[in-house]
Amino acid sequence: MIRILFVSLRYKRICILLFFLLSINIYSQNEKDLSIDRSKVLVGGNIGFSFGTVTVIDVSPTIGYNITEHIAVGIGGVYKYYNDKRYTPPDKRTVWGGNIFSKYFFTENIFAHAEYEYLTYKTSIFNLLGVNETVSEWGLLLGGGYRQPISDKAYAYIILLYNFNETQYTPYQNPIIRVGIELGI
Repeated sequence: MIRILFVSLRYKRICILLFFLLSINIYSQNEKDLSIDRSKVLVGGNIGFSFGTVTVIDVSPTIGYNITEHIAVGIGGVYKYYNDKRYTPPDKRTVWGGNIFSKYFFTENIFAHAEYEYLTYKTSIFNLLGVNETVSEWGLLLGGGYRQPISDKAYAYIILLYNFNETQYTPYQNPIIRVGIELGI
């Protein structure tokens, strides 16, 4: 038992020593190697509004990076407010979430889009007792889009996506159409 404890402590010390040695090596790397090319960074997203029987407010900012001339990756946040007056009482939801995405550009303007999205919200619409319950929903969205330059560093885009994990809990229906703007830094 004592021997096992001694061996365990010795391995912990070796692991801690290796961790510090690797940290020193990483810290001593040239700062230029770790810098980000700001000309490859894109910020943007989409904002959507719809008022009437079904009110929707959508704010979804994104930030991305052009890894190569043809491949871009990024992350985004999602905020959606729904007020559906077709139900009694009205179905009101505040949806929060995020996504990671990648784009493959066939040409400068035409691209394929793949995205993993995770959303969460509270609703009573699926509960027979009328009690709010938390719903967590993920989606695999695939599709394509077109972007049009509107200045040297800005693009307007439209994307048509299909959610391959659409369920009764998904807060929107297929197909999904997004319109937005991307700005280069």
